[in-house]
Amino acid sequence: MPNGIYLTDDLYVASALKTAGLKFIGISKRGERGVFKFEDSPNREKLILDFYSGDLVQSVRQYIDNWIRLKKLVSELNERNSKINYGND
Repeated sequence: MPNGIYLTDDLYVASALKTAGLKFIGISKRGERGVFKFEDSPNREKLILDFYSGDLVQSVRQYIDNWIRLKKLVSELNERNSKINYGND
């Protein structure tokens, strides 16, 4: 990704990355989906592979909390039908 930024429109992966401690730096809209922007990390690819293989170990409570927060951002984005930049979360 450009300039150390990783983008994903996958809410589940975004929740796992946020739970793993990657810095969430924004959200934008692509169609009806939110696109989550993170500062990239050298271990991001392994985190995603572990997530999809079922080997990623995380706090379920923290994952769910992050999923709820990110889902709410997507809902707000769709309601406003514009770009929102949220960071420092």
